[in-house]
Amino acid sequence: MSDETANNPRRAEILDDLMALISEALPAAPGADAEHVPFLEMGANSLVLMEFQRTVETTWDLEIQVIQLFEELTTVGALATFIDEKLASRSISLPAAQIKPPSISAP
Repeated sequence: MSDETANNPRRAEILDDLMALISEALPAAPGADAEHVPFLEMGANSLVLMEFQRTVETTWDLEIQVIQLFEELTTVGALATFIDEKLASRSISLPAAQIKPPSISAP
């Protein structure tokens, strides 16, 4: 487990879920060491990565381009960090000026 995962329970959960998904897609994928192994070195091809991309998008309700899995999000660890950052950005609260106060009706 990386230091980043040890200090971030949400990323650790995402990483566990991604490891399970990649193990389903690639039964010969390395076990615990797979976090830093590129998808292509695990034996993934474009069809596997396209299906994996769709599953990730559906599971976490976010958009990922399949090209990202070939160029920048090439490992399970990198993808876990990306998903964690996207989820964190969604949980940022609105500025006070954008929050409507509840309406109070006069008796």
